[in-house]
Amino acid sequence: MAAQLALDSHDPDADFQGMLGAGLAQQAPKTTLPLLKLNRACTVGVLAVEGALSSSMTVPLDAFRLANALYARTHPGSQFLPFELHVLSPDTRREINTAGGLTLGGLTPANEVHPDVVIIPALEYRSHAELLERIHRCSATLKQIRQYSATGCEIAAACSGTFFLAASGILDGKSATTSWWLAATFRANFPEVNLQPSELLVSADQITTAGAVTAMFSLVLKFVEHFAGPELAQNTARVLLIDPSRQSQAPFVSQALIQHPRSAFSEVLEPYLQSRLHTELSVESLAKHFNLTPRTCLRKFQQIYHQSPQSYIQQLRVDRAKALLETTKLSFAEICEACGYQDSASFRKLFKRLAGVAPADYQKRFRLRGP
Repeated sequence: MAAQLALDSHDPDADFQGMLGAGLAQQAPKTTLPLLKLNRACTVGVLAVEGALSSSMTVPLDAFRLANALYARTHPGSQFLPFELHVLSPDTRREINTAGGLTLGGLTPANEVHPDVVIIPALEYRSHAELLERIHRCSATLKQIRQYSATGCEIAAACSGTFFLAASGILDGKSATTSWWLAATFRANFPEVNLQPSELLVSADQITTAGAVTAMFSLVLKFVEHFAGPELAQNTARVLLIDPSRQSQAPFVSQALIQHPRSAFSEVLEPYLQSRLHTELSVESLAKHFNLTPRTCLRKFQQIYHQSPQSYIQQLRVDRAKALLETTKLSFAEICEACGYQDSASFRKLFKRLAGVAPADYQKRFRLRGP
């Protein structure tokens, strides 16, 4: 029998005690009640989607509930909490099954609630083709997203949930982000969206998109600050151990994990590039090696990678540098040489631009520790 998750009411003060311990709770500062943006509770709805990752629905709910608990502790005497939470059903169902086989109950029909914020969950998938197919089958979800957009409420999604927003059409002509490993598939299927895959969080009008599922915490902090003030957002971040200043996915990107369309050209191109990264590579030399005209070579690159050969090769070189920084004790000059650069200063600038951090900082953060 599937495990059952159900929404129920809890005492936020008791939750706070359970999460932080009585000692810390007693030390919480007593501050004055700020003027909330809405002068009432902000209604947050998480849209329930069959087969969604349970964490993409429960994590934002738990984070908002933590914000409520912190608010109650630091504002004694307040008669309300800043966030009213619902799990919304786009159809008539009162429960759904999550990707892990859990049953999520206690759903509220979407037409019974008028949310200020709606969060779209992420789907589990085995391939990018399966992800796209499943999203386009969720017609009720896509229709509900369009209806929410028409009302002017804030709409947010992270990871594969951003594909729902793009498929619904509400991201057309707007900037957005998604998980970095989904960027190529997103860009190929939704070219009318201005994708910014290195950004952790992108807001355009009243739509916010984020990277991987854990970026849900950043989404929550954004809305906590927007509706209940920076003090509560900062306290929530402290308890969740989230750095609110993080803004980039770039340090985590690995070209090897990005799924590009496969073709006869890419199958022979990839190993060739990897074997020649330490040498000078140009469009002309690539075209000559593969018996193509430079124009045809550029066109094939654009079709597969949606960028120029120079840009893609730079990313591969930075990827190699990341791997060497993580796993070897080579000097940076030696790493530059292995990546096809003689000018260390020039490659350091390129690395920082693409990885979001300087090489030395990257190594401190990501170096694999041996026994």
